[in-house]
Amino acid sequence: MGDNNRNGGKILKKVLDDLATSYVQRDKSVDFASWLTDSLVNEIPDITAEVGRKLAQDIISAVGGYDEKLESLNNAIESGVSKEEWLADQYEQEYADMDPAEAGAKLEKVETALFSTNAELMGDELEIRMPVDVQEDNQWNKYSLRNKSYEIGEQASLMGNAAVASAISSASESAQILPLNDAPKDELKAVVAGAVKVAAEQGLGFLMPEEASPEVVGNIAGIAVEGASAFYDAAVGGISMTEAIDRTGRAATVVLCKIGQAALQGVVFEFGGPVLTNILGGLIEHIGTKAFADNVYNVIRDTTKVAWEGIKDVAKSSVNFVKNMVTE
Repeated sequence: MGDNNRNGGKILKKVLDDLATSYVQRDKSVDFASWLTDSLVNEIPDITAEVGRKLAQDIISAVGGYDEKLESLNNAIESGVSKEEWLADQYEQEYADMDPAEAGAKLEKVETALFSTNAELMGDELEIRMPVDVQEDNQWNKYSLRNKSYEIGEQASLMGNAAVASAISSASESAQILPLNDAPKDELKAVVAGAVKVAAEQGLGFLMPEEASPEVVGNIAGIAVEGASAFYDAAVGGISMTEAIDRTGRAATVVLCKIGQAALQGVVFEFGGPVLTNILGGLIEHIGTKAFADNVYNVIRDTTKVAWEGIKDVAKSSVNFVKNMVTE
């Protein structure tokens, strides 16, 4: 699995390098959607211009959907609502008319998958696993569903920041620095999403299926660009590390919002942890400086370690609770 991950990472970074360089050097008189269409047609084998145009439109639309959710979260926070409360409200809108037991089971699957993703990002070979189906069907209600939503929200911020820490630790200092921070974020996200889709089509194996949807690659691009941008701003002194951690947590919360809502609708969801780490690493290599690694890595590493230990303690308590219920 380690070799596959490394090979997939090389493919991702090579494709991102090619697309990002092409984006920076493109003819500015050509509109962005046309450039993205041409790039996808050139990079994906046997794709027609019509299919490429549709894929480009879908990627741009997925990025737009991500940004709308992020704007909603930012507005909520400005009005005094926490990330976790906003996420719970978003989930509630989705499961309002569902059977509580069905909604609870689907949210628990999201939480379990998120816990595993965080363990992978933290490099933690766990002896424990987040318990599934802790609640009996008749114990699910509006209070337990909301509590589960809050628990997912608490893990969401860790996912984003752990991915940044993992990406920084493996980033190369030899990559060409590109002026990507000057690019409009929506365009840069579409470039990154396009790179993930192209790499998947070229073959990432278990890391990402060829049929990865624009929504999936849009989610990965959203958190990658927002996270890399936030920590670059911190590295050069534009914002504090606390602000960078918060911005990345917001970006990850939006991803969990979209994943959770899809899961509640019965859509198969993907976190793409290794893909996120590798694409983040590629971005960081192109926008980073030595100050980026030196100023950011130790702080983000220590912060995520503390958060992860707290989440594991909660998981252990849940496991013990389930064991006690079984033995009683």
